[in-house]
Amino acid sequence: AQAVRDFMVYFRTRAAEVGAPHLKMEWYDAMAESGNRSFQNAFTNSNDGFMKSGTNVTDTGNTLAAHEMFLNFWWWGTSNPANSRALALTRGVNPYDLYAGIWTENYRKYGVTPDANSANEITIDWPKLFPEGAPHNTSVGLFGAETPWFKAQSPAGGVTQDQIYWSGPNSDPANTTPPSGSNTPNWFGLAHYIPANSPLTQLPFITNFNTGQGNFYKINGTTVMTGPWTNLGTQDILPTWRWIVTSPGAKTLAPSIDFAESYYGGSALKVAGALTAGVTQDIKLYQTRLPITADTNLKLIYKPGAVNDAQIRVGFAFEDAPGTMVYSNPTSTSSTSGWTTFNVPMASYAGRSLAVITLRFSSAAGASGFNTTIGRIQISDGAVVTPQAPSALALEGKMLNPDEAFSTTLRLKWTISSSPVLYYNVFHRRDAGAGSPRVWLGATANNYFVAQDVRRFGTESDGFIEVEAVGPDHGVSTPTTTPSATFQFEPYPNLHRPLITSY
Repeated sequence: AQAVRDFMVYFRTRAAEVGAPHLKMEWYDAMAESGNRSFQNAFTNSNDGFMKSGTNVTDTGNTLAAHEMFLNFWWWGTSNPANSRALALTRGVNPYDLYAGIWTENYRKYGVTPDANSANEITIDWPKLFPEGAPHNTSVGLFGAETPWFKAQSPAGGVTQDQIYWSGPNSDPANTTPPSGSNTPNWFGLAHYIPANSPLTQLPFITNFNTGQGNFYKINGTTVMTGPWTNLGTQDILPTWRWIVTSPGAKTLAPSIDFAESYYGGSALKVAGALTAGVTQDIKLYQTRLPITADTNLKLIYKPGAVNDAQIRVGFAFEDAPGTMVYSNPTSTSSTSGWTTFNVPMASYAGRSLAVITLRFSSAAGASGFNTTIGRIQISDGAVVTPQAPSALALEGKMLNPDEAFSTTLRLKWTISSSPVLYYNVFHRRDAGAGSPRVWLGATANNYFVAQDVRRFGTESDGFIEVEAVGPDHGVSTPTTTPSATFQFEPYPNLHRPLITSY
C-alpha cells in the first residue's frame, strides 16, 4: 500500500513538472491502507491515505496522491455516500472527486443477471447519492456506460437505448418519472440529477445530426457509399436535450434521429407528427455558449415532407436573458436536390452569448401528417474557408482480402494540411479522371488510414485513392491524389462456365 501511494505521489508531482497536469490518477476502492484487499464502498479512514496523507499512507497529512477515487458498488442502501462526503470535507478533499460506482453493465448486457449486492439500474437508491433539495453527496461513476449498445440490434436501437440511459425512461429529460409497470422503476436517467452541460463554446458550430453510424454515407445530400458503417470519428455533437418538446397545447410532434435519410453522414433529425392550426410546437435542441459577432450567420438545411405549408423558425435564448426566447425568420432560401437552405443573419445579436437553440414548427391550416428532415444546423462567421489540401499521399501497404480479386485492404498515409482540419475524407476512384465514379472509404482526423474493403467497380485492374481535407466549417480542399496512391487489384478471375448452345 505504501509503495502504491508513493508511486501516485511521484506520478502527480512528475506530471506537473513536465507540463502535463492534465494526467490524472484514479484510485479504485479495492485495497485498504493495510495492504489487504478490502472494499470499503466509501471514503473511509482505511483508504483516505490514497487521496491525501502524511509521509506514510496511514498518517494524516497534506501530501496529495490520487486525483480521484472510484467507490466500489456496494454502497447502495447505506449512508456511505453521506459519510464519504462528510469525511472528505473534514480531510480537505473535494467530495466530487469521489465517484460512487453504479454497475450499469449488469442489467443492460444480454444474459447478465444484476448483482443483488451492487448499485445497478434496478436496486440503486438514488436519494442516498443525490438527496432531493440538498447538495449531491459525491459524483457518480458509471461502469459499463457503453452497454446500452449491447442491447441494441441496430444504430436506431442504440440511439433509443442511449436516450433512455441519459434522458430517462421517457426519452425526455423534462419528464423522468418511470412509467407505471416499468421493469426499471428506479432508473430516472442521469438527466434527472445532473443538469445539462455543453462543449459548444466557439464558432463554427455545425451539426448534421450524424451519430457516426449508418447504412449509407452522404455528402451534401449525395450518396457516396452504401452499406453499414461505424466511424465515431465523424460523429457530430448531438442535441443536448433528447427530447424536450413544448407547446401551449398538446405536444403533437416527435423528434428522433433518423437513419433512413441524411444530408451529411448516415443520419439526420426527423420531426414527425401533427400540427394543429395556429398552435406552435417547440423542440429544445442545444445548450451553447457561442459568441455572436456582426458576421455570424445561421444556416438551416432541411428536406420538407408532403405537407409544405408548415413554417419552421429558429429560436434563440442568450446568456443575459436565458428565459427569453426570440424567433427569427429566414431572410433567404434556396433549394437543391430536395434540400431547402435558409439563412438567418445574427448581426443584431452581436456581442451577446448564445445559450439555447430551438426549432419552432407551426401551420396556419394544420397538418395531420407532418414530417420534415433537418439535415444541418450551421452557425459560423463569414465565408466558408477552403482548407489547404493534404500532401504526399502514399500507399504504405496492401493486403489481399479473402474474396481475392474482388477487394483489397490498403494502408495509406499523407502529410497533414497546414489549415485547421475537422477530418479527412478518403475515397476510392475508379479512374484517374475527375469525373469517374468514386466511393467514400472513411474519414479520420489522423494522417494514417487503413481502408479494409476497397472493392472493384467492375473488372478494372487499377484503383485510385483521393483524400480531401474538411475544415471546421465544412469547407473542402481540392482532392489529393498521386501516382504513389495508385494500386492494382489482383488479376480478375477467369471463371470457367458451361456454354449452353441449345435448350
